[in-house]
Amino acid sequence: MYSCQQVLVGKNPELIAILTFLCEQSHKLTNMGIYYGRQLYFKSQKTLGKYDLEKVYKKNNHYKVLHSLFSTTNIENCS
Repeated sequence: MYSCQQVLVGKNPELIAILTFLCEQSHKLTNMGIYYGRQLYFKSQKTLGKYDLEKVYKKNNHYKVLHSLFSTTNIENCS
């Protein structure tokens, strides 16, 4: 079972902008993964393995943003 913990963010507009951008990219990447998985299943009756999407989306911009050091560094600096 998954749970969620609420974290209150101060009124730092720079941090809020970065977090909003990262959340948007994460949402786009999730939608792309769902779409790819559905298309793969409908066309070839195959399902995705644990790391299949990582191989497919390695060069995708949404994927690169979430794993960049730039994002991590900026969030740490804004805190």
